[in-house]
Amino acid sequence: MERMSPDQLKSMRRSAWRTWGIAVIVAVLVVLPACRKLGTARPVAVALGATSDTLDPHLHNETVLWSLLANFYEGLTRFDGEMRVVPGLAASWERLDLYRTRFELRAGASFHDGSPVSPDDVAASLSRARTHPRSRVGHHLMDVEEVTSDGERAVVIRTGSPSATLVNRLALVMVMPAALSEQEEIREPMGTGPYRFVRQTAGGTIVARAVRGSGRRPQVKSVHFQMGAPLETRLALLTSGAVDVLGRLPDHALRDLERHPAVRVLPQPRLSVQYLAVVPGAAPEPIRDWLADPRVRRAFLLGLNRWELVNRGYLGNGTVASQMVHPVVFGFDSSLTSLPYDPAAARRLLEEAGPIPDHELVLGFGEVQPAIIDQIVRDLMALGLRVRPRQMMFGELWQRAFDQELPLVYHGRTAVTGDAAEILNVNLATRRPESGWGLGNMTGYSNPKVDDLLEFAEGEDRPEVRLGALQQAQRLILQDLPILPLTIRFGHVAVSPRIDLTPRYDEWLLAEEFRWR
Repeated sequence: MERMSPDQLKSMRRSAWRTWGIAVIVAVLVVLPACRKLGTARPVAVALGATSDTLDPHLHNETVLWSLLANFYEGLTRFDGEMRVVPGLAASWERLDLYRTRFELRAGASFHDGSPVSPDDVAASLSRARTHPRSRVGHHLMDVEEVTSDGERAVVIRTGSPSATLVNRLALVMVMPAALSEQEEIREPMGTGPYRFVRQTAGGTIVARAVRGSGRRPQVKSVHFQMGAPLETRLALLTSGAVDVLGRLPDHALRDLERHPAVRVLPQPRLSVQYLAVVPGAAPEPIRDWLADPRVRRAFLLGLNRWELVNRGYLGNGTVASQMVHPVVFGFDSSLTSLPYDPAAARRLLEEAGPIPDHELVLGFGEVQPAIIDQIVRDLMALGLRVRPRQMMFGELWQRAFDQELPLVYHGRTAVTGDAAEILNVNLATRRPESGWGLGNMTGYSNPKVDDLLEFAEGEDRPEVRLGALQQAQRLILQDLPILPLTIRFGHVAVSPRIDLTPRYDEWLLAEEFRWR
């Protein structure tokens, strides 16, 4: 064999390296998309704590199930992540007068079976939500009297009273085909949302796929919603990489999760405010009249160490409430400040109100951190009261609260419509069952000046004027203090390295808003 010269050998080596380099580049260009595709091909797994007792959008009113069903359904309107009302199934709307609002349906809107959306579907859906005997969203439509077609792509909704918050409330009433509206319970979602229901597995996982031609562009094409697993199981699935999104993280798990290399913990705003309701009518004489004195209730608020509630109960993940609604809710008054913790001032007010009757007050509560109730009981007893805490199942607690059988009730409320009228009209207006006002008023509170302001706000179109009326109503309520605003709790959501999301104020986990990292 002829021996190569040094120059020939060098040239051959350069050629070999060039060929190998080109091959590597080609391989990388081929493999990288495949790897990227492999990373995004596995469905995104979202762990939801609730069990899917129902998949009917009109038969529930729970945040966790909204996270699921809002992927399949739309209302005429919807909320963006900061609780602003934006178009949903309706592309636009116009308030014709104080009682009528016209909604123009989105062009080309269709249900997941391909059938086009008509005004009849909207009318049938709203009628079902309002009249179904098991409806949990009917209170959002109490004032709706008629829904009529206006051409092929519009409906006019007429209310029995002025209704400035109708467009907010309609975001929580989902639209389905009229043919399904007669069903006792919808078991397989059929809506117009960005995802369609595929199936529910024997283990409870709900499989969803992005809808082509929906006008939306979800990056995540397939989602598995895992329902009902115990908390520890959900945490283990998250840290192992089997789950991509987990909301409503427990406070005690945050420290370990924040140190975990495969988990990112994001702050999750929450709209709920925690309260202590004082119900004079639930107590016998003479303590009934004593509890009815606003000085007594103000003393309670001054004597409750609410920062300790935040630190002990939520491990610091919260703040003290200054009023009845969360700061992001329309109607919040930034000029109001929370009362300080001042047990000495509380005792002085109690002395002014007269001797504390010798009677034990029952404090009803549901599923709450024990440290919260322990702190409330300790603080009230330090003022000289006798308090007996009693935990109850959710249904019993609300039934007994509305029957005025519990003098003290610890509970939370969320302005899911993003408007203070939802909290004030329902929980603090004088009870008028025929009109829907005061339906959640467990304390029996009644102030005609508050009622007048709330009714004025409901009929007002100008946002700045409505805001002033709602804020003035809150100031009057905070003078009377039928309900004591205690705390606002912060939340957190955990995500895997594959996913990006921006937490929403309503805590809904909408797969349409997930992004690949």
